Amino acid sequence: MKCPICQDFNPDNSAFCGSCGTTLITENICTKCGESNPTDSIFCGNCGASAQSDSQSGLNPQTQDINNGRYQTNILKWSTQRTLIVLGVCIFTILLVVVIALLPREEKHTRSSVSTLVEPGQFIEVSPVGSQVTQVDIDSFPTAVSPSPVQPISPNSKNVEAFKKKEGMSPPSSTDEMQVRTYHNAEIGFTFVHPDEWILLERNPNEFPEGIMPDIELRGPSGGGIKVEAGKEDSPNLKEFTFHRIKDDRNFQVLTTEEIHTIPADLTRGFRVDSGQEVDILTAIAPQWEISIVFTYELDNKEELGDIFNKFIESFQIE
Repeated sequence: MKCPICQDFNPDNSAFCGSCGTTLITENICTKCGESNPTDSIFCGNCGASAQSDSQSGLNPQTQDINNGRYQTNILKWSTQRTLIVLGVCIFTILLVVVIALLPREEKHTRSSVSTLVEPGQFIEVSPVGSQVTQVDIDSFPTAVSPSPVQPISPNSKNVEAFKKKEGMSPPSSTDEMQVRTYHNAEIGFTFVHPDEWILLERNPNEFPEGIMPDIELRGPSGGGIKVEAGKEDSPNLKEFTFHRIKDDRNFQVLTTEEIHTIPADLTRGFRVDSGQEVDILTAIAPQWEISIVFTYELDNKEELGDIFNKFIESFQIE
């Protein structure tokens, strides 16, 4: 007898297939009335009772479970494969990002060498490439050249509207090439000269606590600027003030420091860490005052600004 499901051959008197368990009975005998019904009948045609028993079903329970689960198995198989593919893509992407992050990056050095202030009156000169570190006393730096009388400043190619006369400023004085102004601060007792075309701004005194001088800003018509700050100190010391002023400015990297004996003051040259912009900081002291002057350069007119800043320093006096 040939099984209609798996096509395997079985003995003629077999009730079920020996390979798949499919029933081999060609008649469906009603268990209630004994009437013969077709094998695919669900109910008896004579009495209406159920025409299929557990032993006469098309498949035994194990075979039914296998056949009914084929579709679910195929779905699970494809679902598993798809999940593995997505997981593999995610792992590859993560590994790629990690590899890119670990690749060495070329560091750009804005300067060939820098100096770091280590304690009052001393600096450490550090080379980004070399390994030698030398400690130099600040007193060994070359001193500034004695200032000469203020010379006419070459006029700038751009002009701005002349600002209104302010208290503490003298009327513009004529030179052979352009006009300059003299600013005098009566409270602290310092004086300096600046180009007439530069705009001078003084902050509102109400914005500053007692003992802090309102900031004074000078802005050039083609970039660059000067900012004067001052604060009270009972017993000011120039070296200590220079040390703390430079150290507390974490965005400023020191290159060199020199003494200006004629003021007296310290001039520290360096640059901004975040932008690489060149900056000079002049630190000076007056009776019960500490004065800090920041000179900011612009790349396109660095040489011209350098001349103006030098004239400013030469003209700076403290009573």
